[in-house]
Amino acid sequence: MRLNPDFSEVDNDLAYMLANSLKFFESLNNYIQINNINPDESKYSELYFNLGRIFDIKGDLESCINCFAIVIKLNPNNIRANYRLGYLYDVQGHLDESINCLLKTIELNPSFAEAYLFLGHKYFKKMDFLQSSQMYIKAKELNPQYAKPNMS
Repeated sequence: MRLNPDFSEVDNDLAYMLANSLKFFESLNNYIQINNINPDESKYSELYFNLGRIFDIKGDLESCINCFAIVIKLNPNNIRANYRLGYLYDVQGHLDESINCLLKTIELNPSFAEAYLFLGHKYFKKMDFLQSSQMYIKAKELNPQYAKPNMS
């Protein structure tokens, strides 16, 4: 398939659909072709976000993290990328980096209850019980479903 740089959004959607149908090779090739058009333009941050999701599905955490880091470089206010990167840093055991990404997430979206809950878990792991309880309380205020947090 030949890509047209004037319709990169359509190509991005096609690559995402291929990934959802578990056609990873075709999806990655499509993303790489889009990327070669002009990889540093901020309008391609969604491309890198979706590519990061593909690497996540495949279990390639390093590539996934690299993609989300590019998203944040291109668009530092991308809430989803900051949140996702916070999760991935935690998976790798980088607790401080995880906390920083989650703090950025709630700075960008102060009503993101799940981010407060997840941040509470991170502070709990650091044995910062005051910060942890403050995050849990805020999560509960925003979403009463979080009344009894899981400490994992």
